[in-house]
Amino acid sequence: MKRKINSLYIHIPFCEHLCEYCDFTKMFYLRSYVSKYINVLCLQIDDLKDAKFNTIYIGGGTPSSLSPFLLEKLLKSLSSHLKNKSEFTIEVNPESLSKNKIAIMQKYGINRISMGVQSFNNDILKEINRHHSVRMVRYWINYLNSVNLTNINIDLIYGLPNQTLTMFKKDIDIATSLKIKHISSYSLTVSKGTAFYNNGIKEVDEDKSREYYDLLYKELKKKGFYRYEVSNFALRGYESKHNINYWKDNNYIGLGLGAHGYEGDVRYQNTSNIKEYLNENYIKDKETLSRNSMMEEFIMLNLRMSKGINKREFKKRFGVEIGEILKEKINELVNNKLLISNKYYLKTTYEGMMMLDHILLDLFLALE
Repeated sequence: MKRKINSLYIHIPFCEHLCEYCDFTKMFYLRSYVSKYINVLCLQIDDLKDAKFNTIYIGGGTPSSLSPFLLEKLLKSLSSHLKNKSEFTIEVNPESLSKNKIAIMQKYGINRISMGVQSFNNDILKEINRHHSVRMVRYWINYLNSVNLTNINIDLIYGLPNQTLTMFKKDIDIATSLKIKHISSYSLTVSKGTAFYNNGIKEVDEDKSREYYDLLYKELKKKGFYRYEVSNFALRGYESKHNINYWKDNNYIGLGLGAHGYEGDVRYQNTSNIKEYLNENYIKDKETLSRNSMMEEFIMLNLRMSKGINKREFKKRFGVEIGEILKEKINELVNNKLLISNKYYLKTTYEGMMMLDHILLDLFLALE
């Protein structure tokens, strides 16, 4: 299935310190590797020839940990692949930002910043091994706005050790008092191999997680942030175009250690072994998806968004009406007030979004 590829993801795995909870592909910043890694990435970017993208996203790891020289080298190689009005995002940590790096970002077209904040409580930041302070976050958000880099996202985590609902409400209040356009917020996940897992830290239970989420939704709605995806809230017009491309189940290219890509009907994951990657053995796994698997992924990803599944897009892609193949199950879920179905969209109710895993299981069983 040939589809146009409009998005490019670049992974920078290097971090100057490792957070207690992080399960992403990352490694300590080692100069001997970083320069070689950027050289290899630039070779892959050159191989894209004249391809241009609507969105480019540089994630990590900590992309802002790159030295000004290497950051400029990477951004220069990417800048020729931007379309007019492309969304060009980079993830940053407050402690590794500098005015020089921000100037370089602007020079090569970066127009969206995603900042890893996680909490506005200095005690909690220390506990999760973050190396920034609340004051530092305020400083950089004010500075970014002053140089007209105003499209700013921050990440917040709830369900952290020793965090209370009162503390989280304060996080939300501080976040919405700052000049930001987007908030991504997730419940703490404790994954095997992380310091939290090794230290016996537990995730909050479903009921407690729901309390945090209900608070998040209610408070952000008051401040003009609307939920457009289960964990993402934005002021109107500032949704993440790059992530929407993922949730619409569209194709994208993934470059860098551990990155994922989706081209045609093939999903792939790059190796997480730095030595293999530097030897240009990039791809670890490839999977050609069956039609049924593609339907499941389309349903799963699109239902994460508040708009839900575009019925015309589903028919265009799969040649069949979703209302025909899942009629009975959809009617049941609508009657149970978990789904809403109209002429154009199939989407969850608020309660349905909270029970998305159960809804997906029901729909997938009905597809078989």
